[in-house]
Amino acid sequence: MPQPYFNDRFIAVLDQLLATPEVGPPLAVHLPTIVGPAPTRPWLLYEFDDPALRSLSAGQRILLRMGAVNERRVKARLAELRRLLADPRTAA
Repeated sequence: MPQPYFNDRFIAVLDQLLATPEVGPPLAVHLPTIVGPAPTRPWLLYEFDDPALRSLSAGQRILLRMGAVNERRVKARLAELRRLLADPRTAA
């Protein structure tokens, strides 16, 4: 089976990030029950209450965590990058 081209995979990842759902604030999160010794940084363990949001990719969850304003800014940059990569006139 041939390996896909890097640009094709990169565009697929950009498409996935751009498909991150728009969720209105506040995002409901909770600290799961910790069994055993307490972690040194428990704030890293917070997870979304909504199972649909928990099932998103790591990149999509990061976009949601950065807040609506920053998410829109990053998505605009990602869309521009995707446009440049997909446009054959910009290929070097």
